[in-house]
Amino acid sequence: MFNIRTKIQSRTLVALLFIGILFPPSSSFALEEGGFVCREESGAVNETWNFIKHFSYEQYYWAVPEVFTTWDASYVDNMDTAFFSGHGGNFSITTLRNCCDPVNFAGGAVSLGDLDLEFLTIDACSVVPSPLERADWASGWWKVFHKLHQLLSFRTTGWYDGRVEDQYAKNLLAGQKYIDAWFNAANSVRSGTYPGYCAVIWAYPQGSHPGTANDTYYSQASDPPYDLGIMAITYQY
Repeated sequence: MFNIRTKIQSRTLVALLFIGILFPPSSSFALEEGGFVCREESGAVNETWNFIKHFSYEQYYWAVPEVFTTWDASYVDNMDTAFFSGHGGNFSITTLRNCCDPVNFAGGAVSLGDLDLEFLTIDACSVVPSPLERADWASGWWKVFHKLHQLLSFRTTGWYDGRVEDQYAKNLLAGQKYIDAWFNAANSVRSGTYPGYCAVIWAYPQGSHPGTANDTYYSQASDPPYDLGIMAITYQY
């Protein structure tokens, strides 16, 4: 069994398939889901499909760095809920195998929530370090959270499975909170430390904003401030 902790940090204290060629998709006012897959990685295809198949999804593409950076308004940030599967490390992912075409979330080139994105799930190892791994766990995310509600990932080593992603989508559609849906999905197939311990970065209550911890697929808080003053991490251990 696992335990759950939540930590907060104030900014004032720290300063495919469609898979193939990318063409800008059309916009829509309906709730939209997108899946983005690490290239040349069959396990990532399996994981992303097992999530996205449950929705009337708008996007399902091979990932390249630009879908998170310079093209984000047409891709990741054009979705309401985006899902990526591939390889990762603290504040980073690779979009080609386990080595190449990286995205560094701490580098300032990734700004999410500016358009439509509320929830980004990154199904990759160690992307969201908890305070157990790094005292500066929040440092990689301040420039990423520009009205983004939540970023859900792993704080430890994950594995390619498919069952976690399938159950995650089912949990969301059953009305579970995003945080609970992700944690419960991982725990539903847990064997010891695998499939890894989850972590979620989210906008903590600040000013008149109520925070995003209780967001579900069907009901979300209003968008948090463009520049967060306080963020939180909830994580399994």
